[in-house]
Amino acid sequence: MRSLLSIRMKRAAVIIIPVLFVVALLFLVSSRREPAPVEKKQIAKSASAPTQEISEPSAAQVATPPNPHATLEEGRIATEKVSKMISAFHTRMGENPVGTNAEITKSLLGGNPVHATFSQEPPSLNAKGELIDPWGTPYFFHQLSGNEMVIISAGPDKIMGTADDIIEN
Repeated sequence: MRSLLSIRMKRAAVIIIPVLFVVALLFLVSSRREPAPVEKKQIAKSASAPTQEISEPSAAQVATPPNPHATLEEGRIATEKVSKMISAFHTRMGENPVGTNAEITKSLLGGNPVHATFSQEPPSLNAKGELIDPWGTPYFFHQLSGNEMVIISAGPDKIMGTADDIIEN
């Protein structure tokens, strides 16, 4: 009986020790890993034109500060303008912009293969380069398909998923 128990313990050790070693190694590697540096992308306007840096929005790009007293109608109008920008992008590019709010915003404001801007007037942006609603909350973009996108404003209470949200398809 004692030898059978000894054999089982040896087999368990043969399996457990390498697993523990791999876990410890992964922990060490992940704890020493530094985040990758963020690089500014260079986008060429054309072969003869100099390159343009796409970075954080400038003060000129940020149209108006958030208005905590904006009405639901003002929010609907602003959300509809964003929807029209997406629609114009789709018409020109054949697809919707994808990614996070900041990535979609960058695509709409010239960071796309043809460097087209899809905004008639400077849109309201936050410091992260995200499109924001009149109350200062970033829009939420939900891609339903390659042709459909839902745009959601959190509304006056600034909380997603409540009754005052503005939803535009």
